[in-house]
Amino acid sequence: MKKQIILYTILFLAYHQMEAITINDSSATALNQVMLYGDSSFVEHSNHIYKEGDMFKILEQSEHEHPDADQKQKFKWYKVETPDQQVGWIFGDGLAIYVEQQELAPALRPYHRKRMQLGNGFDNAVTWIAAIHGRDNFHAQDYMNPLYNEYYLVVTNPRGRSVLMKCSGESARGETTIKNVKSLDITGDGHPEFIVQRGTKNIGSHIIERELEIYSFKAGTLVSIFQESLGLSYETGVPSPALYKHVEIEKQSIRISYLNYMTCDLYSQKLDTDARYPRQERCMEYVTSTYYWDKRTKSFKNPYGRTHISPQGGTWASGAVIKESPKKEGRTLAHIQKGAALTLIKHYENYVVEGGKKKIENWFFVQTEDGKKGYILSQSVGFVDLEHADILNQYYLNPPISKSDWKGDGSAFITFK
Repeated sequence: MKKQIILYTILFLAYHQMEAITINDSSATALNQVMLYGDSSFVEHSNHIYKEGDMFKILEQSEHEHPDADQKQKFKWYKVETPDQQVGWIFGDGLAIYVEQQELAPALRPYHRKRMQLGNGFDNAVTWIAAIHGRDNFHAQDYMNPLYNEYYLVVTNPRGRSVLMKCSGESARGETTIKNVKSLDITGDGHPEFIVQRGTKNIGSHIIERELEIYSFKAGTLVSIFQESLGLSYETGVPSPALYKHVEIEKQSIRISYLNYMTCDLYSQKLDTDARYPRQERCMEYVTSTYYWDKRTKSFKNPYGRTHISPQGGTWASGAVIKESPKKEGRTLAHIQKGAALTLIKHYENYVVEGGKKKIENWFFVQTEDGKKGYILSQSVGFVDLEHADILNQYYLNPPISKSDWKGDGSAFITFK
């Protein structure tokens, strides 16, 4: 009977400990190992060390930002209460501080102060958003120093331990924004993973790089189990008409597909670049690969590599013609009926002036079902049987003068089953 009472007492206390975990505007967690000081300076030595993921209560903060030890950045000092009820000061480069709901990116709001069952010691955990705020220290006048911010999705378990996942940030080098976050069990272990899409724009670049990353709990730690760069390029610094890779995610598998533009010497079918148009043409390949969840190694594996095939298309209407060269005045090789199936091999582009306006004229080098090869105006052909067909058909029906003006939402290229 006595043993039962002790057991019930332990369970009762554990239950109420879980319920007692609250996150509010005084919450903070350590980004790495931090030291507790007696005042808001590095003058006095400290032996009070706290580890990454420890939770703190913010009591007050310094009025101004102060340089770090290397004088490269500036952050505030925070007066805190520690997990063992000590009171002192921690420099702001080591603390992620609670962020108010209204300050969050829309993709993060559903995960602010949310209860989740994540397993691995993080059942009945709380997810919340925290940030580190400071400045890069380049100038004596603070108003001239660029902001330095990092935002984290924090997961805190009932024992007061936290793990963090970086979501976004800004600095003198550029800005990373969070585009989408989804929690979904894709490994089949009964607990959700975090599927995160980010966009990064570096200073001096007009291109937003997209990245997909998937995080899962392993041995009580949040780790990255899959990462894929989503951006596609026509050439260095120039976005592809296809914009982004298409990703299809379902339980225990991830399928990647995209249309790749390349110089023809890299083409898998060993087609030479036409010496007449070395800078104006690209060979095209439809590339696919599938990753499967390996329970033994707890990672996604790609056992079959990538497949490379030529994209397929069909003519929109009757009256289309195949030319010997990518010119309207070129010699006609064949007349094509509506709906004729074509293999699309090369993209060719040229600047022309029509009605006093400069425009892009695109052609495809194609092969018909009976083996004829030649050039056809891109407006006559639609892509079929690939995930990027809609976006590509929009591009080729009305191409922009500059590919840098061709934009789209990368989130639209990720689907879940």
